[in-house]
Amino acid sequence: MQLEKVSIELVKACKLEHQIRVCAEAMELRTKFNGLDSYINGGSFSSIDPDEQQRLKDQHLYMVGYYGVLICRMENF
Repeated sequence: MQLEKVSIELVKACKLEHQIRVCAEAMELRTKFNGLDSYINGGSFSSIDPDEQQRLKDQHLYMVGYYGVLICRMENF
C-alpha cells in the first residue's frame, strides 16, 4: 500500500507559515511511509525478529493515521 501524493490543490492552499510546515511534513511522511512499506513487503523483512516485525507494522499503521490527519488539516486551510 502506497500513500497517495499530496494534491497540487492542497499544496496551493498552504500559504501561511504553519500551513507550509504541515504540507512539508505530509510530503516527508509520505516518503518515509512508502519506504517502510517497501521494506515490509520486501524479502528481507521476514528475516528480522518477529517482535521487531510487529513494531514496524504498528509504526506503518500509525503513519497512515497520522498522514490522514495532516491531509484533513490541509483540506481545511
